[in-house]
Amino acid sequence: MEPTFEDFVLARGEVLLRLALMLTGDRHHAEDLVQSVLTKAYLRWDRVAAMERPEAYLKKVLVNDSVCIYHSPNIAWTPPIDGRLRASRTLTGDLAAHLAAGLNAAKPGGNPDPPASECTQERPVVPDAMLIVHGGGITTAVWVTFGSCTGRGLDNGVRRSQLTMSLTFEIMQRFGFSMLAQLPQ
Repeated sequence: MEPTFEDFVLARGEVLLRLALMLTGDRHHAEDLVQSVLTKAYLRWDRVAAMERPEAYLKKVLVNDSVCIYHSPNIAWTPPIDGRLRASRTLTGDLAAHLAAGLNAAKPGGNPDPPASECTQERPVVPDAMLIVHGGGITTAVWVTFGSCTGRGLDNGVRRSQLTMSLTFEIMQRFGFSMLAQLPQ
């Protein structure tokens, strides 16, 4: 006789939670992951319970979902305008991984300031955007400054990096924005 969903959860729920905790490294994320997987299982319980090894199947779903959710970089673009969020878009999977690789490969230190004679604007250094990077159970905010004459670059609060035109173009292209500032290639 096939177990009921409730019996299965009572008997094997802790095993799934321990596996999720190993995969995510965080109890709250693990609980969310197990809840998501068990919700999927509940909706298809007749098919899952009829499987030869339902626990093995749900462990596989748990692992696959954890890779998709917790180990793929997820980058959200949030350009602040007058202290308000203008837009927010999210990249996941290969697009996010490619952009994350570009951010990680950026040269250390901020961008050099242009000569004072080229700075015709007197505006305070204000970040043009914030990238919220989720990956591997870690969330990092990266401030992106390219529109001011000074203080341009990437800053995650721990490390400053140079912002190139190609990286800026990649950020802007992925999120549907354009820019007028000139940066190194």
